[in-house]
Amino acid sequence: MTAAHRLSARLALFPFFLASAAAFGQSEARGTDLDSRTDAGPAIQEVRLRVDDFKTKKDLGYLLEGDVLELEVGDSVIVRVVAIPAADHRAVRYPAATFKLLSGARRIDLSRPDERLGSVVVHAVRPDDPANSGSTTLVEFTITSPLNAHRKLLGGTFSVVVKDSTPTPPPPQSGASGEVITAALDRAILLREPDAAGAAPKIDTIRQRGFSGVYDVAVDMAASRESRENVYQRSVTVVVGGREVTRPVNDEDRLLALYRELLGIQNAGTVRADEWNGQLDLFARGRLDEVLRDLLGRQEFLDRFGFDRQAPGRARPR
Repeated sequence: MTAAHRLSARLALFPFFLASAAAFGQSEARGTDLDSRTDAGPAIQEVRLRVDDFKTKKDLGYLLEGDVLELEVGDSVIVRVVAIPAADHRAVRYPAATFKLLSGARRIDLSRPDERLGSVVVHAVRPDDPANSGSTTLVEFTITSPLNAHRKLLGGTFSVVVKDSTPTPPPPQSGASGEVITAALDRAILLREPDAAGAAPKIDTIRQRGFSGVYDVAVDMAASRESRENVYQRSVTVVVGGREVTRPVNDEDRLLALYRELLGIQNAGTVRADEWNGQLDLFARGRLDEVLRDLLGRQEFLDRFGFDRQAPGRARPR
């Protein structure tokens, strides 16, 4: 089932079964409770949050204030504020609005905010803690344009729950050997299996120098002609529109290989968008060594390849 189908099935139920949310939109604008910036438009009876799939632009349904939006890691949706007039007016309005993260910022990204359109893109990154995948993020929205509405309708919150159903790949054997680490570096940086002759000196360096040896081997690989030129002459097969397509390797393929082989991350959607784009920029500027410095220093790498939890410069395979 696609992300769009999952979301559509959930959101279709919101207007009917969430009692706390239903109470939010029932007050019509009247008396001194009106927004002090009231315009001459129709009285607004209800404010909703329209949810569209980011890629297909398919309408997935509506949220009301206080509702919970469930997303899988990698899902991206557009959330837009919609003002519903009283019964005698049929045309909905799309007021200007802003969005703000109140908690749980590590689980989602808010990107492409457009105050004029009252919209924002919500991208599900990953659960804050794999052991607590139901943790929620609270998002606040505030209508900023004049609206003939009760003050209580001019803002509110909704929650986002991010779930990750992607199986976690098994880590390498405990206390990974120089051979295992060298093979992973070859697959991560050069996109191939190691050759026996070329692997021997790398294995010796890692055995003798531990983590610092891993970093030196990785940087040497990244600076090689094979990494700078030859890798891009290879081809990969990807699925586009349900069909397999063969094309040359690009920087995104290489970055995903680094995450997959070094950190065990299989899906680019589990990486924060700003982090991913920043590292692609480093690739474009020929600074692969900086990307490697970041990834090799992460606890995920140290745990995956059996390094002790100590300063990387002193760590050695167990």
